[in-house]
Amino acid sequence: MNAHGIVVVSKCDKDEKSQIFKTMKLARKDMVTQIKALRSYKKNYELEKKVKKKVNRSISVLRCSIARSYMTRVKCTEPYDGAIAYTLAFIGTTIWVTPSYWEFDSHSHRGIMIHELTHKCLTGDATYFWDDKPRDFDGRAWSGIADTYRYWNENGTCIPEIDC
Repeated sequence: MNAHGIVVVSKCDKDEKSQIFKTMKLARKDMVTQIKALRSYKKNYELEKKVKKKVNRSISVLRCSIARSYMTRVKCTEPYDGAIAYTLAFIGTTIWVTPSYWEFDSHSHRGIMIHELTHKCLTGDATYFWDDKPRDFDGRAWSGIADTYRYWNENGTCIPEIDC
């Protein structure tokens, strides 16, 4: 095992491979930062039971995502149904990145990768928060929506019931 765990990158050129390794390393750091922020909310706010449950689930999702990031296969692939990147939720270890992934800056790459990694930890795509803030949506708690974690990476961690 190397510093990247057993991350395997395939069907990408040399520069893309290098960028993906850097992205994974920085995404792990970003997820640790999100966990610390969530723990700070638990310490500094008197959270309602249902909110505390969502915060705890978010911490679990992030810890799971960090662990899964060390055994991930990333493949560069052709465009797929308008996706930037995609994975099979919880199944396997592969995350596919499409050509549109490379149109985003390196910071956005981290958020996109975090979004995909959380799918490996049972989040879903109930909605996307590109122009909106995280919230419960269509019967799914914000802690179970993958784009919550990408949003946090782009905009900072917030709790919808408190300050999003």
